[in-house]
Amino acid sequence: MKNFLSPRNSSKLEGYNYAALEDHIDEHGEPRDRLKQPGIPAALWKYLMVVQFANLLIFCPIIWLIYMRGAILPSHETLLRYGQRTTFENKQESVFPSTENDHWWRSITYTEDGGVVRLSKDWIAAHSIPESASPPDDPNSGIYQISVFHQLHCLGIIRQRLNDPNNSYFAPSGVGFNHSMHCVDMIRQSLTCNADLALATTEDFYDFDGGWHRCRDFGAIQRWAKKNRFAGHGELIKDRLGNLTIEDGN
Repeated sequence: MKNFLSPRNSSKLEGYNYAALEDHIDEHGEPRDRLKQPGIPAALWKYLMVVQFANLLIFCPIIWLIYMRGAILPSHETLLRYGQRTTFENKQESVFPSTENDHWWRSITYTEDGGVVRLSKDWIAAHSIPESASPPDDPNSGIYQISVFHQLHCLGIIRQRLNDPNNSYFAPSGVGFNHSMHCVDMIRQSLTCNADLALATTEDFYDFDGGWHRCRDFGAIQRWAKKNRFAGHGELIKDRLGNLTIEDGN
Protein backbone atom coordinates (compact mmCIF):
# COMPACT_ATOMS: atom_id res chain seq x y z
CA MET A 1 0.00 0.00 0.00
CA LYS A 2 1.34 3.42 -0.89
CA ASN A 3 2.40 5.77 1.85
CA PHE A 4 0.50 8.93 1.10
CA LEU A 5 2.28 10.83 3.89
CA SER A 6 5.82 10.07 2.72
CA PRO A 7 8.04 13.10 1.97
CA ARG A 8 7.89 12.21 -1.70
CA ASN A 9 4.08 12.49 -1.77
CA SER A 10 3.56 15.26 0.77
CA SER A 11 3.96 17.98 -1.84
CA LYS A 12 1.12 16.48 -3.87
CA LEU A 13 -1.29 16.89 -0.92
CA GLU A 14 -0.77 20.61 -0.63
CA GLY A 15 -3.88 22.58 -1.60
CA TYR A 16 -6.24 19.62 -1.14
CA ASN A 17 -9.25 19.99 1.10
CA TYR A 18 -8.97 16.56 2.68
CA ALA A 19 -10.73 14.98 5.61
CA ALA A 20 -9.29 12.53 8.15
CA LEU A 21 -6.94 9.93 6.64
CA GLU A 22 -9.11 7.00 7.64
CA ASP A 23 -11.95 8.43 5.54
CA HIS A 24 -9.84 7.88 2.42
CA ILE A 25 -9.25 4.15 3.04
CA ASP A 26 -11.98 1.71 2.06
CA GLU A 27 -12.90 -1.54 3.84
CA HIS A 28 -10.19 -3.40 1.92
CA GLY A 29 -7.40 -1.05 3.01
CA GLU A 30 -7.15 0.49 -0.44
CA PRO A 31 -7.17 4.25 -1.03
CA ARG A 32 -10.42 5.74 -2.25
CA ASP A 33 -10.62 7.41 -5.63
CA ARG A 34 -11.21 10.90 -4.17
CA LEU A 35 -10.14 12.60 -0.99
CA LYS A 36 -13.51 14.07 -0.05
CA GLN A 37 -16.97 12.55 -0.25
CA PRO A 38 -19.55 14.58 -2.15
CA GLY A 39 -21.86 16.78 -0.02
CA ILE A 40 -25.52 17.79 -0.49
CA PRO A 41 -26.03 19.18 -4.00
CA ALA A 42 -26.59 22.91 -4.24
CA ALA A 43 -30.00 22.39 -5.82
CA LEU A 44 -31.14 20.35 -2.81
CA TRP A 45 -29.88 23.05 -0.44
CA LYS A 46 -31.94 25.63 -2.32
CA TYR A 47 -35.00 23.40 -2.17
CA LEU A 48 -34.64 22.92 1.60
CA MET A 49 -34.22 26.65 2.14
CA VAL A 50 -37.37 27.38 0.13
CA VAL A 51 -39.32 24.82 2.18
CA GLN A 52 -38.10 26.34 5.44
CA PHE A 53 -39.01 29.82 4.29
CA ALA A 54 -42.48 28.62 3.28
CA ASN A 55 -42.93 27.07 6.73
CA LEU A 56 -42.05 30.39 8.35
CA LEU A 57 -44.59 32.21 6.19
CA ILE A 58 -47.31 29.71 7.05
CA PHE A 59 -46.74 28.92 10.70
CA CYS A 60 -45.46 32.21 12.14
CA PRO A 61 -48.78 34.01 11.54
CA ILE A 62 -50.65 31.04 13.05
CA ILE A 63 -48.45 31.07 16.16
CA TRP A 64 -48.86 34.84 16.42
CA LEU A 65 -52.66 34.56 16.18
CA ILE A 66 -52.69 31.91 18.91
CA TYR A 67 -50.53 34.14 21.11
CA MET A 68 -52.71 37.19 20.47
CA ARG A 69 -55.88 35.24 21.17
CA GLY A 70 -54.40 34.36 24.55
CA ALA A 71 -53.56 38.04 25.11
CA ILE A 72 -57.00 39.26 24.00
CA LEU A 73 -59.02 36.48 25.60
CA PRO A 74 -56.85 35.28 28.49
CA SER A 75 -57.60 32.27 30.64
CA HIS A 76 -58.80 32.67 34.20
CA GLU A 77 -55.43 31.37 35.41
CA THR A 78 -53.66 34.14 33.49
CA LEU A 79 -55.81 36.76 35.19
CA LEU A 80 -54.65 35.60 38.62
CA ARG A 81 -51.02 36.48 37.97
CA TYR A 82 -49.44 39.65 39.27
CA GLY A 83 -47.31 40.59 36.30
CA GLN A 84 -47.44 44.31 35.66
CA ARG A 85 -45.17 46.65 37.60
CA THR A 86 -46.34 50.23 37.76
CA THR A 87 -46.41 53.41 39.82
CA PHE A 88 -49.57 55.04 41.14
CA GLU A 89 -50.51 58.46 39.82
CA ASN A 90 -52.28 61.21 41.72
CA LYS A 91 -55.47 61.64 39.68
CA GLN A 92 -57.79 63.09 42.29
CA GLU A 93 -59.36 65.34 39.66
CA SER A 94 -61.02 62.22 38.22
CA VAL A 95 -63.10 61.96 41.40
CA PHE A 96 -64.69 65.41 41.06
CA PRO A 97 -68.21 65.63 39.61
CA SER A 98 -68.38 66.13 35.85
CA THR A 99 -70.01 64.45 32.88
CA GLU A 100 -66.65 63.27 31.61
CA ASN A 101 -65.63 61.81 34.98
CA ASP A 102 -69.00 60.13 35.44
CA HIS A 103 -68.61 58.46 32.04
CA TRP A 104 -65.09 57.28 32.93
CA TRP A 105 -66.22 55.79 36.24
CA ARG A 106 -69.04 53.93 34.52
CA SER A 107 -66.59 52.60 31.92
CA ILE A 108 -64.48 50.83 34.55
CA THR A 109 -67.25 49.94 36.98
CA TYR A 110 -70.02 48.61 34.78
CA THR A 111 -67.95 46.71 32.24
CA GLU A 112 -70.35 44.36 30.44
CA ASP A 113 -73.18 44.09 32.97
CA GLY A 114 -71.14 44.95 36.04
CA GLY A 115 -68.76 42.02 35.67
CA VAL A 116 -71.57 39.45 36.02
CA VAL A 117 -70.58 36.34 34.08
CA ARG A 118 -72.07 32.98 33.11
CA LEU A 119 -69.80 29.94 33.58
CA SER A 120 -70.49 26.30 32.78
CA LYS A 121 -70.76 23.89 35.69
CA ASP A 122 -68.04 21.72 34.16
CA TRP A 123 -65.67 24.71 34.24
CA ILE A 124 -66.76 25.53 37.79
CA ALA A 125 -66.08 21.98 38.99
CA ALA A 126 -62.71 21.86 37.22
CA HIS A 127 -61.62 25.03 39.04
CA SER A 128 -63.02 24.02 42.46
CA ILE A 129 -65.29 27.06 42.64
CA PRO A 130 -68.40 26.95 44.85
CA GLU A 131 -71.66 26.57 42.95
CA SER A 132 -73.82 29.61 42.35
CA ALA A 133 -77.40 30.18 41.17
CA SER A 134 -78.21 29.09 37.63
CA PRO A 135 -80.12 31.26 35.15
CA PRO A 136 -83.71 30.08 34.57
CA ASP A 137 -82.95 29.05 31.00
CA ASP A 138 -79.67 27.21 31.64
CA PRO A 139 -79.37 24.82 34.62
CA ASN A 140 -75.91 23.71 33.44
CA SER A 141 -74.26 27.03 34.22
CA GLY A 142 -73.79 29.32 37.19
CA ILE A 143 -73.95 33.10 37.52
CA TYR A 144 -71.08 34.94 39.22
CA GLN A 145 -69.78 38.47 39.59
CA ILE A 146 -66.07 39.24 39.33
CA SER A 147 -65.51 40.86 42.70
CA VAL A 148 -63.41 43.78 41.52
CA PHE A 149 -66.44 45.19 39.70
CA HIS A 150 -68.51 45.03 42.89
CA GLN A 151 -65.71 46.83 44.72
CA LEU A 152 -65.41 49.49 42.01
CA HIS A 153 -69.18 49.92 42.12
CA CYS A 154 -68.92 50.52 45.86
CA LEU A 155 -66.15 53.05 45.36
CA GLY A 156 -68.40 54.80 42.85
CA ILE A 157 -71.20 54.95 45.43
CA ILE A 158 -68.85 56.57 47.96
CA ARG A 159 -67.69 59.04 45.29
CA GLN A 160 -71.32 59.87 44.54
CA ARG A 161 -72.05 60.46 48.22
CA LEU A 162 -69.02 62.75 48.59
CA ASN A 163 -69.98 64.79 45.54
CA ASP A 164 -73.71 64.94 46.29
CA PRO A 165 -74.12 64.74 50.08
CA ASN A 166 -77.60 66.32 50.03
CA ASN A 167 -79.02 63.65 47.72
CA SER A 168 -82.06 62.14 49.43
CA TYR A 169 -80.81 58.71 48.40
CA PHE A 170 -78.07 59.05 51.03
CA ALA A 171 -80.27 60.42 53.81
CA PRO A 172 -80.07 58.39 57.05
CA SER A 173 -83.54 57.07 56.36
CA GLY A 174 -82.79 56.36 52.68
CA VAL A 175 -81.68 53.18 51.00
CA GLY A 176 -78.42 54.76 49.91
CA PHE A 177 -77.25 55.42 53.47
CA ASN A 178 -76.98 51.72 54.33
CA HIS A 179 -75.78 50.99 50.81
CA SER A 180 -72.83 53.36 51.20
CA MET A 181 -72.00 51.92 54.63
CA HIS A 182 -72.01 48.44 53.11
CA CYS A 183 -69.64 49.74 50.44
CA VAL A 184 -67.14 51.10 52.96
CA ASP A 185 -67.07 47.71 54.68
CA MET A 186 -66.77 45.87 51.36
CA ILE A 187 -63.73 47.95 50.35
CA ARG A 188 -62.18 47.45 53.80
CA GLN A 189 -62.38 43.69 53.42
CA SER A 190 -61.02 43.80 49.89
CA LEU A 191 -58.03 45.93 50.92
CA THR A 192 -57.10 43.66 53.81
CA CYS A 193 -57.65 40.52 51.72
CA ASN A 194 -55.51 41.76 48.83
CA ALA A 195 -53.01 43.63 50.98
CA ASP A 196 -50.62 45.67 48.83
CA LEU A 197 -47.10 45.06 50.17
CA ALA A 198 -45.40 47.63 47.92
CA LEU A 199 -42.89 49.78 49.80
CA ALA A 200 -43.98 53.36 49.12
CA THR A 201 -41.23 55.96 48.86
CA THR A 202 -41.20 59.57 50.10
CA GLU A 203 -39.29 62.76 49.41
CA ASP A 204 -40.60 64.89 52.28
CA PHE A 205 -41.30 62.27 55.00
CA TYR A 206 -44.98 63.21 54.71
CA ASP A 207 -46.31 61.91 51.41
CA PHE A 208 -45.56 58.24 50.74
CA ASP A 209 -46.83 57.85 47.21
CA GLY A 210 -43.83 56.63 45.20
CA GLY A 211 -42.48 53.14 44.53
CA TRP A 212 -43.44 50.17 42.41
CA HIS A 213 -46.64 48.12 42.66
CA ARG A 214 -47.27 44.68 41.19
CA CYS A 215 -50.65 44.68 39.50
CA ARG A 216 -52.96 42.37 37.63
CA ASP A 217 -53.89 43.29 34.07
CA PHE A 218 -57.22 45.06 34.51
CA GLY A 219 -57.74 45.36 30.77
CA ALA A 220 -57.47 41.57 30.48
CA ILE A 221 -59.98 41.19 33.32
CA GLN A 222 -62.42 43.43 31.45
CA ARG A 223 -61.98 41.36 28.29
CA TRP A 224 -62.57 38.12 30.20
CA ALA A 225 -65.73 39.63 31.72
CA LYS A 226 -66.91 40.61 28.25
CA LYS A 227 -66.20 37.16 26.85
CA ASN A 228 -68.22 35.44 29.60
CA ARG A 229 -70.84 38.13 30.21
CA PHE A 230 -74.35 37.29 31.38
CA ALA A 231 -76.52 39.75 29.50
CA GLY A 232 -79.71 38.73 31.31
CA HIS A 233 -78.67 39.98 34.75
CA GLY A 234 -80.57 43.27 34.58
CA GLU A 235 -83.77 41.54 33.58
CA LEU A 236 -83.53 39.10 36.49
CA ILE A 237 -83.18 41.79 39.15
CA LYS A 238 -85.37 44.56 37.71
CA ASP A 239 -88.13 43.83 40.28
CA ARG A 240 -85.69 44.31 43.14
CA LEU A 241 -84.24 47.50 41.70
CA GLY A 242 -87.57 49.27 41.55
CA ASN A 243 -86.92 52.84 40.43
CA LEU A 244 -83.14 52.38 40.60
CA THR A 245 -81.00 51.59 37.60
CA ILE A 246 -78.19 49.06 37.30
CA GLU A 247 -75.77 51.93 37.80
CA ASP A 248 -77.39 53.07 41.06
CA GLY A 249 -77.32 49.82 42.95
CA ASN A 250 -76.13 46.27 42.99
